[in-house]
Amino acid sequence: MLYYFKQIGSLPSSVRLFLFSESFLGIGQGIFGLLFNLHLLALHVNESEIGKITALGTLIMGLGSISISYFIDQWGRKRTLLCGVLLIAAGSSGVSLGSNLMHFYFAYGIYSFGLALLIASEFSLLFTYCQSKQQETLSYSMVFAVFTLFVGIGTYAGGWLPRYFGYGNTIYQVPLLLTGGIIFFVFVFRLLLPKEEPRKRETGELKERKWIPQRSVFIFTGFSIFLGAAFALLTPFFNIILKYRLSMADDQIALILTLNGLVLFISSLFSPYILERWGLRKTAAMIFFSTVVPSFILGMILPMSVFITLFLFRSGAFTALTNLLEGQMMQATPDHERSIFSGLRSLGRSLAATAMSLVSGYILLQKDYTLPFILSGAVLVLGYLYFRYLVLPCLDEQPHASGSAHPATEEAST
Repeated sequence: MLYYFKQIGSLPSSVRLFLFSESFLGIGQGIFGLLFNLHLLALHVNESEIGKITALGTLIMGLGSISISYFIDQWGRKRTLLCGVLLIAAGSSGVSLGSNLMHFYFAYGIYSFGLALLIASEFSLLFTYCQSKQQETLSYSMVFAVFTLFVGIGTYAGGWLPRYFGYGNTIYQVPLLLTGGIIFFVFVFRLLLPKEEPRKRETGELKERKWIPQRSVFIFTGFSIFLGAAFALLTPFFNIILKYRLSMADDQIALILTLNGLVLFISSLFSPYILERWGLRKTAAMIFFSTVVPSFILGMILPMSVFITLFLFRSGAFTALTNLLEGQMMQATPDHERSIFSGLRSLGRSLAATAMSLVSGYILLQKDYTLPFILSGAVLVLGYLYFRYLVLPCLDEQPHASGSAHPATEEAST
């Protein structure tokens, strides 16, 4: 365990700066994630309409990511990332400046397109700063660990900020406006990152693959569709579910989601360590089981204490599942196809999330706060079968994909 923490401390300085800037993104996103739905509800926008806004945003994010991914290497990954951060800041603050549906659609669209730029470039840029596959594994997980920890801090801040800055069209308007300023610090610090160095590429066949990725990229994208669907059924509506299923006040919701962020931090931090110890197959099976079973149980009527415990456990397991397996798929993808994979992955997740946001929004409009958990569990069961029979064989063809410092451990586990 001590050696594992030494590995984290020895990450390159550019990776550490990247992680430091991620903390501001997490705080801003935490505030925005908590208050966006509540702000719209306070302006009498119903759950179904919020679902449509979210669905449009995810669709923009997906289509934008795949369109951009083919040109990122020409534009520059760092430049694309910086533009995305600025648009996220503008869109998140812009939501607070209007009061009609068209304004919300427009502002959330800007925010979503910024996310598209960020998603398509973030990890392909980060990996250029890494010097080994092991550093790629650690860096990928640490980005999510830092992000989720500070999302929790931002969520908690979002719970009490309306008490002190609660004026405007709603008590959430000024705190939402502040998110843009916080996220702008991400731009400032990432501006200091070194520009990526272009890597040598082979000619001929490689040039053709730039436009038509290899088969495994499409298989990996298919798996991301299941993850996107499971995510969209629940995560964007956590605050609504907690508010109405458990009759919680805003500050109580913020506290639970802050604890949720802490759980996500721990799961992201230690998932690479578990992967090294247990290997990919055993780790994936365990995390799938730890996500699917609580999903179905949370679809039942439960005491509040049991619900919150299982809610936090399931959330941590799902985050470990997403980070770990998508990190392995990114590593198994050649560098020249990583931007394209990022775009296709975002498109697949966004299409699934668009449909599931509409479904979940309609379900919540009917005041059913249990069915989304059951549907999410069913999607994850299908996702495991897809992973077991399609994704895993592709990862097995890439012995370096696990990022493990102990290859023998991986062989023994399979």
